[in-house]
Amino acid sequence: MRIHRLAFACLIGLLAPPLSQPSAAQQGFQTWLIDRLDMLAAAAVEDRPEQQVETPSIADGSTALVDQTSAPDLAGLAFSLFRAGTGGDEAPASVTVSAYAVRNAITQEDPLDPTVYRNGVGARRWSFTLGRQTGSGAGNDTDATLLAVKYLAMNGRDLSKHSDRISDVTAKVAATINFAALNLNVSRLLFQRVGPRLNFAPNQEPAFVNQYLGDRFPELLALLNEEDRAAVDGEIRRSVQGLERARAMIRDLVSSIQQAPQLAFQYQAQLRRADGTDEHRFQAVFDYGLGARLNLSLNASLDVQDGKLLEDTRGGHAAGELQLQLGSGGLLGSRAGSTMRLAVAAMADRQSTQPAVYKAQAKLTMPIPGLSGLTLPFSVTFANRTELIEEREIRGQVGFTVDISKLAKAVGKEE
Repeated sequence: MRIHRLAFACLIGLLAPPLSQPSAAQQGFQTWLIDRLDMLAAAAVEDRPEQQVETPSIADGSTALVDQTSAPDLAGLAFSLFRAGTGGDEAPASVTVSAYAVRNAITQEDPLDPTVYRNGVGARRWSFTLGRQTGSGAGNDTDATLLAVKYLAMNGRDLSKHSDRISDVTAKVAATINFAALNLNVSRLLFQRVGPRLNFAPNQEPAFVNQYLGDRFPELLALLNEEDRAAVDGEIRRSVQGLERARAMIRDLVSSIQQAPQLAFQYQAQLRRADGTDEHRFQAVFDYGLGARLNLSLNASLDVQDGKLLEDTRGGHAAGELQLQLGSGGLLGSRAGSTMRLAVAAMADRQSTQPAVYKAQAKLTMPIPGLSGLTLPFSVTFANRTELIEEREIRGQVGFTVDISKLAKAVGKEE
């Protein structure tokens, strides 16, 4: 199958895996055209701020001060590129894999197939992280292994849960379109693009329509390349661009899905070599959409520090983060994977034998143009004190993250 790069740019400009797509043998031209509209309307919530690709927050050198509820659909890679300022020299790197990806690796099913994706909701609730953090070797700043297991208990933003609502909105949007005109424009577009490949002369459009938009449409569908499909999508977008009612329905659907609450439970560990202190975190993570572009993340945890030479400590931390999407949405929204985000976060940490640590962070997450799924998080963090020393800490960090599922959707080819 082909995973298409879809951009419903005039409405939302985001990418999502299609929820339903009949096979070529089952599709006629009319069904296929409506299906393209359905897939474009389903491009609602793929670029979600609650999908964490960065290293876990327990890592001392992580660019993430606050964890998010869900993980990438398949896998994600994150590591530190550069840091500056006071504090340690930690350089964390981690790989996060979903149980869904593991399951499909065993069953040899295509994880991006719409039916497989829809049936994998339960497996996508679980994710596992393994990482490494290097340190200076001084004191407690030693190399460490990073571990994390996350379970998404409340999963209100999974697109497959909203397939009925998306189909309903698609039908209502289609009813507002002059479908006869759209049908004519798309059939003419297909003749102009594909007709010459089938040796049709410029004056043979009626013959092309009768043959290849009828019983032989599956043959035509097999000939369409990515540029052809993108041209059809562009014609659909132009058909709805001036329809305020259609845009309002799409905006309402997108907003309601993006604002749905999410709740996850997570275990994190930072296991140090030699005589370093091991850290364990048992955490609840909550996400709630405050608006179409604004998301709130909250963390609360019980922390245990297992000191091999020092006294064990018990405590916890609470943290919150506001994430604002920049440059997406609107009538000419950016393509999937090109959404910039600005986030501000604060955290309070208290252990039984240590004074409280307070941190504040500002972070800008920038996409790499043209490379969906690759981002650069830039963060600046201020702490009132370090873990064991009464001194303030200011650090600036640059990371690099890879969301494998978004990359796969961007470069997927027809099998």
